[in-house]
Amino acid sequence: MPVLDAVAGPRRRQPRPVGFTLIELLVTLSIIGLIVALVLPAVLMSREAARRAQCKNQIKQIVLAIHNYHGTVGCYPLGGRNHPKPMPPLPTPIAAPGFSFWVGLLPYLEQRQLFDTLDPNVGACGDPTTNGGGNGPKINGIPLPFLYCPSSSMPMMESVSPGGFTVMMPSYLGISGASATTTGSASFPETRIRVFPPGTCTGFVGEMSWGGLLLANEIKRTNDAKDGTTQIILIGETSDYVTDSLGVKARMDAGSTNGGWIRGTDSFGTQAAYKTTATGTSASRSFNLTTIMHPIGTRKPGISSGGCFNTFPNRPLLSLHAGGAHVGMADGAVHFLSDNMDLTVLKQLSTRDDSAPLGDF
Repeated sequence: MPVLDAVAGPRRRQPRPVGFTLIELLVTLSIIGLIVALVLPAVLMSREAARRAQCKNQIKQIVLAIHNYHGTVGCYPLGGRNHPKPMPPLPTPIAAPGFSFWVGLLPYLEQRQLFDTLDPNVGACGDPTTNGGGNGPKINGIPLPFLYCPSSSMPMMESVSPGGFTVMMPSYLGISGASATTTGSASFPETRIRVFPPGTCTGFVGEMSWGGLLLANEIKRTNDAKDGTTQIILIGETSDYVTDSLGVKARMDAGSTNGGWIRGTDSFGTQAAYKTTATGTSASRSFNLTTIMHPIGTRKPGISSGGCFNTFPNRPLLSLHAGGAHVGMADGAVHFLSDNMDLTVLKQLSTRDDSAPLGDF
């Protein structure tokens, strides 16, 4: 029977409030936060593992393209070449950039249509001040994602100064050899060297080597790989920022600055005769190549800012993959080399004929 109230009649049961109490809400949020804290690192690690695998596969495709090029043409591509067109008085070469090795690989990387549009009779640079822009309009705004590490912290595309075209900046570059000297390190027995004069730059003197397989103004073949193709690096990864001697962050990857993937070298000749003019002493690096001078993962190469980053040829191998960077070998294999790798071993791997058996590395 219902309970009777003396005044109001039968007493009605009060409905229970709907919803969470404050304590229940706080407990629920705490549990959700704990789950996120446990799961998020695994998700991020999984994503980086996928990006790292993609980066490795891209380098694999590049070294296979180099193999296919060699099988068709009979030699490795020129790492970078000077513009072949002479200027009066003949036969003084023109101080303008020719193509990098990426151009020759385009048909083997499913880019035949782009390759066919490029004109070898004009400059390769996207800079509008060089040869009226050269091939700049033909590569303007065209991305080449297979040349870009998905873990990279740097933009894929950059505007070439001053006020030029927007061009692709690769995360990968060719290895032209190893330097004979290194600041704070023992010397390396390499004589096929062009020492760059410091000019206005301080704290660093660049050295460009012809001891590898992808060279400026010079071709090599498989039979030049005296150490064996398993022991020689063709392609290396450089996909993160460095800092200059003032602590300013800057990009120092393959095509930067003022070049992009298409640009080779402004200089002609090789080794000691490598220079920008027939009678001068200056030289410029070959874009998209590096001579190994620093340990893997070096982010402070000791270079002053400005044009020094553009001029000198010793791009360090580095990445945002934890612990090292990828390299592609002359036999088609791809290895992940540790930041802790001995610099001398790295230089030996960058040299085609140092006769130093390395075994596993």
